[in-house]
Amino acid sequence: MAKIHSADDWSNLYMELEKADNHPINYAFNECIKLQYFQNKDNDVETKLKNFISEIRDNYQENYYHSFLHALHVFKSSIVLWNNLCNRVCFDFTHIDHLAILISALIHDVCHPGGFNSLLIGKNNELANMYNDQSILENHSLTFAFELLSQNQYNFLINLSDKEVQQFRKIVIELVLGTDIGNDIRNIYLNAVSEKYDKLYGSIDTEQQDGKLVAMTYLLRCADVCAGMQSNEVSWIWAERFYSECYTIFNGPPGTITDTYTNQIIHIKNNSLKLVQQIIKLKILHTSFEELILNNINNNLASWKEHAQSKITYWKNKLNNTD
Repeated sequence: MAKIHSADDWSNLYMELEKADNHPINYAFNECIKLQYFQNKDNDVETKLKNFISEIRDNYQENYYHSFLHALHVFKSSIVLWNNLCNRVCFDFTHIDHLAILISALIHDVCHPGGFNSLLIGKNNELANMYNDQSILENHSLTFAFELLSQNQYNFLINLSDKEVQQFRKIVIELVLGTDIGNDIRNIYLNAVSEKYDKLYGSIDTEQQDGKLVAMTYLLRCADVCAGMQSNEVSWIWAERFYSECYTIFNGPPGTITDTYTNQIIHIKNNSLKLVQQIIKLKILHTSFEELILNNINNNLASWKEHAQSKITYWKNKLNNTD
């Protein structure tokens, strides 16, 4: 497995995506076909995979943040995190697990309208009603992706057995729903499994199915908010994208500069930092990589405290001028 040895190596993967912007489908496709599963090329599986990725790309909306570029960023970060699994656990994961986490990364925000679940609840929203206010956008992404896979031209799983397809489906559902970090019931479950194995062994047991799924859920969660774990430059890029998306949704600044300043600090401390602390507790990554992402978060938090108010003012003015 290719290991990340420096902050630059980990952060520069976003710059790779910028270069790949004109060929995003090929970028994702070429990464996927490296997986063991695609060594079997029967039933025109590569064409079906490319069709699937293309359709997924076409159904990501042109949001500032929740876009296909974000999906690629999460996808590539998932690859890096997977490659930095420590020797204790890396052989516990199967080729189905590997395929599932990469596809989950690609599809996790497909059809996302921008914003967040809380904006849809209590407003007689069609999607909120369909999914009973439960992980609305995540469920919608899953429904769209599995409907695609039910059609022959997109069914790149065709060379899996029925049992393997069921395994893949279960994992993808768990992982994509797991990106809803505001789901308290799921968080209680994840914490309970983590605590159970921590008390037994001092680390997660990835030989057990529940331990493996919890470990993979935290991997994808970290990938989903990885900008705060990367370089300061990358962190600011995605902070601006999120601010701009909120600006669009609220038809103006999403609160005062002080609100935005405070909320981003809360996000870094309560989401990015806590996620890294949780994944470190699982002991599934190389210690050097754990140290790298933890140091990056602390650096980004310090930078946000120092420069955020001027950055927010600049973003606000830029958006006003665009209008």
